[in-house]
Amino acid sequence: MPDPGSAGWRTIGALAELVGGYCWVEGRLFELTGVWASDPDTEDGPPWGPEFRVFLAAASRYHGEMAARWYERLPVRAGVDPGALVVPPVGPDTDQLHSLASETWSVARLTGLVQVYLPRVMRAYRSHLVGANPASEGPVMAVLGPALRSGSEEIARGRSLLDDGVRRGWWNVVG
Repeated sequence: MPDPGSAGWRTIGALAELVGGYCWVEGRLFELTGVWASDPDTEDGPPWGPEFRVFLAAASRYHGEMAARWYERLPVRAGVDPGALVVPPVGPDTDQLHSLASETWSVARLTGLVQVYLPRVMRAYRSHLVGANPASEGPVMAVLGPALRSGSEEIARGRSLLDDGVRRGWWNVVG
């Protein structure tokens, strides 16, 4: 996840890098959760039932919408193609997302998503919102607030699915 850094004024280039990274991450989450929702092997191991696929399908739709919202907020600059700004952010969070993409076990996918990766996304969004300058980042702030609420709800729903699996005795790997 892009690191929003400390509070204060951001250049248009720094803001473009952040928003482009957010757009890339949300687009990648859209792809992953969509593939997982339609994966014939998604129900390996525990008897998930339809709620698992419904959760992933809803997550995919949500992350697709978030990627579009971020794309709409990419700073417009003469001679700069907005699509060229949508690149993977540099750092360990991107590596973690690549690692999550290679996971094949449903429980590990969901655990990695809602216990590790999405909380990191929410921390980055929260940090950005706290340090954002309303005069120059109003349109970005308009996405960050709702993204924090919706992301927190998604994490809670995913954790509820994991907790339900523990209660039913399907596995005991959730910490």
